[in-house]
Order: sequence, then structure tokens, then C-alpha cells
Amino acid sequence: GHKTGLLRMACHDVGIVFSPRGDYVLAVLTSEVPDYRSAKNFISKVARLTYRYYKIDAAYAQSRAKNEGAPRSL
Repeated sequence: GHKTGLLRMACHDVGIVFSPRGDYVLAVLTSEVPDYRSAKNFISKVARLTYRYYKIDAAYAQSRAKNEGAPRSL
């Protein structure tokens, strides 16, 4: 599910996503947008890229992690 919000020169969307590699919450907030269509297109692109990241096959992700060494902490 998701919740959208429209304000003057702003468009927001927050959603809970259930993906093959794990569930996550995505919130995209925009401001000073020229029009709602460009804001919605931007939000869609962020959502698509994020889902694509979480959709990566687990075996592939593990093989990449082994090749790149131990994970780094922040």
C-alpha cells in the first residue's frame, strides 16, 4: 500500500514494498516542482530503481559480496 500527498508545488509518496529480497518502506518527497507530472515521473523512477536493487537474486548478491570482500560498516 501507499499514501500520496499533493501540495502546492510539491508531490509526495510513501509506500510499503514487499520484495523478493526483503520488505522496505520508501518515502519520496519533492518540493518546488514545475508540475505534478514531472514530480510523479521522478517518484516513479526512484521507486523503480529501488525495487530493482531489492529484486536482485540472493545467490547473485552473495557471490558479489564474496568477490568484493567483507562488508564495510558505516
